Amino acid sequence: EELAGYVSRITVLAEEGVSELMHLAGNDDQLDISAMTAVWMSIVDALVTWWLEHLDQTADQMADRCARLFLAVASADVPEID
Repeated sequence: EELAGYVSRITVLAEEGVSELMHLAGNDDQLDISAMTAVWMSIVDALVTWWLEHLDQTADQMADRCARLFLAVASADVPEID
């Protein structure tokens, strides 16, 4: 029950954060927001799973790694979709 409470709070935070991010990007489509929230939750889950498999990594190291990963994605030169 306690774990369910944590998951619920994390989900609410994800929904709020993704909604704000999408709004800032000029996208208020609820289905896009729902899809992006699912993507975000999957990313978080994957990173936590990875960290649990690499327990030698400190919280600071993991925070730095996440920042590098997100920067790589955000700064990639991706062609526009026509």
